[in-house]
Amino acid sequence: MEKRNFYLFALMGMAMLLSVLASCKKEYLKTPFNQIETFSVTDSLGNQLKGSITGDSIIVYWPPFQTAPTKVTPQIAVSSGATISPASGAQVTFASGTIYTVTAQDGSKKTYKLIPLINQPAPVFDVQATDVLQIGDYLKLRGQYFITDTNQTKLYLTNSANKDFQLSLKNASFNPFYLSVQLPQNNTIDTGYYKVKLISGNNTIVKGPFHFGVPAMPLLTSPDLGKNLKAGQVLTFTIPGPFAKYFNNTFVGAQAIFYIGDNFDMATANISVPTAGTLTMTIPADAPAGIIYYIEFHDKDGNFLTDWSPSTADITIVP
Repeated sequence: MEKRNFYLFALMGMAMLLSVLASCKKEYLKTPFNQIETFSVTDSLGNQLKGSITGDSIIVYWPPFQTAPTKVTPQIAVSSGATISPASGAQVTFASGTIYTVTAQDGSKKTYKLIPLINQPAPVFDVQATDVLQIGDYLKLRGQYFITDTNQTKLYLTNSANKDFQLSLKNASFNPFYLSVQLPQNNTIDTGYYKVKLISGNNTIVKGPFHFGVPAMPLLTSPDLGKNLKAGQVLTFTIPGPFAKYFNNTFVGAQAIFYIGDNFDMATANISVPTAGTLTMTIPADAPAGIIYYIEFHDKDGNFLTDWSPSTADITIVP
């Protein structure tokens, strides 16, 4: 009986020892797993975008025609027992420079690179009316796949010295198929040949070069509005704005044809040599009395240049 009990106690002791050893082994075994299992972000419409885990890369395909964010807040699952830095739910920069590090229980590490791929097709477009492009006028592009977010779309004219002039899109007519923008009217862009460069997201498209000619002639104004003038007195007109320099020579030897009074009686005056955007002429002696309703300006060869009619006040020839 005593011998039987001895064996029983021995067996129980061995079982307890094996149980303790197994427990210790399980407690101190640390796994080497350091993988990213899933990675997802939310697009601007609230849809979940799942990242593709390829080797050490996390590739996120951003949808076309959505503005890619500068920051994202990914949701990440990693191997059991592993940790990740930056943590799941932490905001990170949505750029290829963002690195994740996964640390396994045994301390081994693996790094992953975030790679955003923006699925934006390159715009396809033509520059409209290239035979009559003028500085100060409108530049018009027609095509498709324009990104209407002005943070992503930039438009430039590049001159022959490869200097870029950015065009403001603040007041542009702009949709995915059409872009019309007025060129600067401050002499920052002169006449000459320019390439048209459109930056749209990650795409850059260059067209040209195209020739940009002299601007359209501004509407003439007169400091003599509201005045009564007699034959032999001087009548003055100005070419307003920064583009006056293009038209001084245009009026050398030019003539002004007056249409006066209700019967539109005519009189002709020679224009003095213009300076600094100022045109002067002497009211001819044969000019009839009456309101000047209309004036035509012709160059030295008789070609029509521009016209003028009063807008806010009259100029009247008196006896």
